[in-house]
Amino acid sequence: MAAEREIQGLEKRARKGPIVDGGSNVCITAGRERNLLENIRSAPKIKIEGIAGSVEHSGEVGDRKVGPIQIVDSIIVKDAKESVIDYETLWNNGVTGLVVTPDSQVMLFENKQLELVKDGENYRLPTSLATLKMKDIEVELECCSQREKILDKIKVVANEW
Repeated sequence: MAAEREIQGLEKRARKGPIVDGGSNVCITAGRERNLLENIRSAPKIKIEGIAGSVEHSGEVGDRKVGPIQIVDSIIVKDAKESVIDYETLWNNGVTGLVVTPDSQVMLFENKQLELVKDGENYRLPTSLATLKMKDIEVELECCSQREKILDKIKVVANEW
């Protein structure tokens, strides 16, 4: 993967995207990732309730593009250990479904499958095209259809012999 990334002119190591978090209703950017945000601006301070209790954020929000997903108004939390993206942001960016199996998660996005990156127990958004494993579903279906037509022709020819 590192060699593939180098050929494409990308960093050798993929930067980890935010964790896809079905329990969150806002996007959070960890303070150490503040430099990845654009259009940083003031926002009213609010308490954010989580499983480990409540925290106050820095009073700032920013925007970021992660792979094909545009995150707007991500709340900067200085002491957050991880950045997270909520499902609503995914749906607002054209994601139409999430397929979860015991060992993978795949988002359905613009007639494509986008495989999330497994990181321990979490799944993260991929951050660049080199880590995107997108397959055009329509093209795949068309290829299958063409294969079936070719096989049908072969059967007809074989039966004529």
